[in-house]
Parts: sequence; structure tokens; C-alpha cells
Amino acid sequence: MSSPGDTPDPAASAAAAAASAEASAIMHAIKHKGEHQYPIDIWYFLASTVGVAAVLNVASVIWAFWRRQEVRRGTTSGIVSGKAQTNGIFTRLAYAAVAASRIVAFRWRVPTIRLSILEALLTAIYLMALLIWLLANTQQLTITDYSDRAGHIAGSQIPLIVGLSMKNNIIGYLIGVGHEKLHVLHRSFARSLFVIVLVHGFSRVTVDHVQMVEFGWTRLGLACGIIYAIIILMSFAPIRRRFFEIFYMFHVVLVFALILIAYLHSAASNFGYYVWPAFVVWGFDRVCRYMRYLILMDFHSPFNSSSQATIELLSADTIRMTARRGATLPITWSAGQHMYLALPSLGPVESHPFTIATIPNDDSPNDSSARERKGKEMVWIIRARDGFTKRMRDYVTGLGGKCQVPIFMHGPYGIPADITPFSTCVFVAGGSGVTYTLPRMRDLLLRVSKSQACAQRIFFIWAIRHASHLEWLSSEFTKALSMVRENPSVSFVIKIYITSSVSGNSLSLSSDDMEKDVETPTSIGEKQVTAFGDSELVEVKYGRPNVATIIEHVVHGSDGPVSVDVSGPKLLLQDVRGALSGGFASPLNILRGGPFVQLNVETFAM
Repeated sequence: MSSPGDTPDPAASAAAAAASAEASAIMHAIKHKGEHQYPIDIWYFLASTVGVAAVLNVASVIWAFWRRQEVRRGTTSGIVSGKAQTNGIFTRLAYAAVAASRIVAFRWRVPTIRLSILEALLTAIYLMALLIWLLANTQQLTITDYSDRAGHIAGSQIPLIVGLSMKNNIIGYLIGVGHEKLHVLHRSFARSLFVIVLVHGFSRVTVDHVQMVEFGWTRLGLACGIIYAIIILMSFAPIRRRFFEIFYMFHVVLVFALILIAYLHSAASNFGYYVWPAFVVWGFDRVCRYMRYLILMDFHSPFNSSSQATIELLSADTIRMTARRGATLPITWSAGQHMYLALPSLGPVESHPFTIATIPNDDSPNDSSARERKGKEMVWIIRARDGFTKRMRDYVTGLGGKCQVPIFMHGPYGIPADITPFSTCVFVAGGSGVTYTLPRMRDLLLRVSKSQACAQRIFFIWAIRHASHLEWLSSEFTKALSMVRENPSVSFVIKIYITSSVSGNSLSLSSDDMEKDVETPTSIGEKQVTAFGDSELVEVKYGRPNVATIIEHVVHGSDGPVSVDVSGPKLLLQDVRGALSGGFASPLNILRGGPFVQLNVETFAM
């Protein structure tokens, strides 16, 4: 043994120094990886997730193509309820698995918040991914290192948050989801990222709170955190819905300021490349919008008489807007898509989404007057509530109930689900929700006539408050019924329910009757019924439809997969989701031989 006074062993000292240097090198590598590689790793993870969703979307497209080809060859053998089964157990297992995943992911809702299970799960996974990469290999890191890594991760995610809010959305096209559905993830992901921003900010304050206001780049970072907090606060549903126009204006301004300041803050440390792609994403969306605008305006000013729209008051709270477009360049849209409309006559230019109530190939080739008209007619049925729609109603009322107005528009947007592979198609609408379901139904009939769809049975259910609403789109129903007469092989039923009482009507309904599928004939005027062109195919009743009973009856009689499209008030959507979350639409029923049921919900709840 060596005494305390002995000279240190040079070999041992060298070994200790080497070990210390190696440890320092490892820590430097960890810090360097945390600064540069972990944000990239998160993007690899996100790209992989989008890739999986894109593969599932492609699989859905292939299945739809296979179904249409099978029907054309006359070899289809759908999953038949109550009949001899011709499909094997593996086919039923596949349908049952898809049905179970759709019920859990899309039809079940998280209590108290407006998120489906899938949306909540994706949000949780996203936040978990951010935290995992934030905390990876941090045993010996200082709080400054935590702060730096959190800042890098937060900055790298800004382009994603911006991208999820864009209407011209590449992610949406890849996975087959419209921007209005991705917007839910935009909000929830932005709130998740705010957690990382808080880690970055508070850890920096812990290190040196004086430094936060001492340097220009740190003051910019503090400004980013404050602006982000204001944006998150304003985005909560009670504030957002109550003051939507004000919220939208401030949101656009504050987000632009946030991205600009975040870029300047990160560029000071040579990490501006995290943030500047957000401006590219934003610019791409704006260029696409302006190109759509120019095409839809036929390259004319919106104040040109040929590019104006006609608005007319149909009832105290209902407006119909009509415009013709495509005289210069051919334009088209898919049934169920929507446009963003703005009316400069009503004040500050602000655009709002409205579903197109017509289909692009409305004009009959045998109609000479249609051939003489230039462009394609787009119609919107708009319910006047608050804000923009209320101002629209007051404006047209002040001009005698009908007028011509300049209009800005861009679109179309949305990716409606493909219903051509389904043997039975059900459309359920409440009030102005008919603007989504009616064009979808008409487009389906057109495709059936061209052997491009598999539908053999079509059911249309529409609940309205007053009989006068039957005249909203009576011409569209007339066109649909004329198409049905040309396709006698298609079973077609329209059921219309009038939910308000009518004075002078001898029919008396109890509260229980109002919740049933009322079969009692009513004294509806012959004018309202025959306005559709064929009263034998149209059933007009009083009462509230029991949608669960109606859909169950339809599903049990289907000899193949069933599609259900629904649009309308929140309670109607809840009823349909509940009806298709078990029982006759359950995976167990499919294993027993029942049909697979797909649900497509249209909503613009902001």
C-alpha cells in the first residue's frame, strides 16, 4: 500500500483523465443529439404514423374498387343477415375487426369533451412522444440542457401545427381526411405542444430569470410564450364559439406574430430552420386559395354582374344563395364538399364554410335551356343564427327578401367518404343538414345509372320543423325521383318528418308518439307532397323519427355492407352514433352474418 505522501501513480491518473474525457465526450454527444437529432426523430415518428394511415386509406380505396368490380361481374356475395351465408369465416372476421375499430375510434366519444376516442388517443400519443424524446438520456443533464432540448422540440413542431390548420392540406389528401376534421387535431396538438413550451420557459426562468429580459433574443422568447398562452386561452370552446369572428381575427394576427417572433428567437441560435418551413406551408395554402378564387371568379371581379350571387329569404331564418361558375374554365366538385364564402357587402371580408347543395352535373344533356346557360349552378341553404348569417339575413330582408351581391369564394374543400361500394345507403338529415345528404344521394343515383356504384337500396330520412321547409330543395328531390324512375332496379324510399305541430291539423300526438317512427297518415297538403314529383315514393309524417329503429330495420334487410350518412343537430348525430355503436351494427352481429355498417358524419362545429 502507498502512504499519503507517496507520489500519485501516473498510469492511474492518465486512466482517470481518459475516463473523465470519455464521460465528457458521451455527455457532449448526448447533448448534441438532444439538440439536433431528437426533433428529427419525432418527425420520423410522425411521418411513420401518417404513412400507416395512408396505407389504410389506400386499402380502403382498393376495397371500394374491388366491390364495384364484383358487382359489375355479378359475383358479389355480401354479408347477408338472416340468409344463407356464402362468405367465409375469415371475411366475417375481417369485417368484424374493421367494425370494432370504427366503433371504438369514431363513434365512442370522450365524456365532457368534444373528441372521439381516436382524436383523444392521437393527442395522448403525440404528447407522450414529445415527453419521451424530451426526457430521453437526461440522467446527468442540467436544467439548462432540459430547457434547450424543450426549445428545440417546440420549434420543430410549429410547421406541423400550422399545417394541420391549412385548408389545402397534404396530410389530409394522403390519409383521406378533410381539413375540417384535421382542425380538431390542430387544436389538441397545439395544446399538447404548449406543455413543452412551458417546460422550456419555466426551466429557463429557474436558471436565470434576469437573463429573460437582459438580451434581445431572450425577450423574443418570452414574447413567444406570452402570445402562445393568449392563443391557447382564446381557443377554448366557450370563448371561441361565443366570439368567433373576433377570435378568428385575433387568432390569425397572433399566430402570424408568434411564428415570426419564434423564427427570430430561434435564428439567434442558428436554429431558424426549425420554424421557417411554417411560412412555406402557410404560403402554399394561400397560393392555392387565391388560385381557386381566381378560377371560381372566372378571372373577373366579384363586383362584375356575371360573377355575383343571388340571395333570397326562404323563411324567417333560412336563406338560399345561388351562383353560377365555370363559364371560362370548367370546375367541378364532389357531392358533400363545401365552399368558403364571403360577402363584402356585409362589412369586413370574412369567409365561412357552407356545404354545396347541388352536384356539378345537374344539367341534363337533353335540356336545351340548360345548354344555353353558362357555368354550373351552386346552391347553398343557410340557416341564420348569429354573427355572419344573422347579418346576411338582415341584409337581404332590408332589400325586400331577394338581391344580387358580390361574392368571394374559394374551394371546394372536404373529402367525403366513398359510398359507392355499399349495397344499402341510408341518408339521415336534420334541418339544413339536407344540403349535405341530398347531393350525396343524387350523386349516388347518378353513379348507379352508370354502373359505377353498388347501391340496390336507398333510404332518405329528413326531419324538419315546418312543412314550408319542403320547398327548400323541392326541385332537387324532383330530379332525384326522376332518376329513380330511370333505374327501377333500385329500391328507393324518402321519409320526411315534420316535428312541429300545425294548427288546424286534426292529428294529435302525445310526447311518446313524437319519439316513435310515426306511421299515422297526416293531413299534409297535397301540394307539398306532389312537389317532389312522385308521392308514392315519398312519405311525409308528423313526429320525430326514431332513427335507431329505422336504421335497424334497414340494416336487417340488407344483403351487403351498409353506409349511413348523417348531418344535422348535435342530438341527431348523437342518436345515430349511439344506434351504430352496438346491437345490430356490432362486430358480434357481423360474425353471426349481419352486414357491416359504416357511418359518415358531417359537421362544422367550430
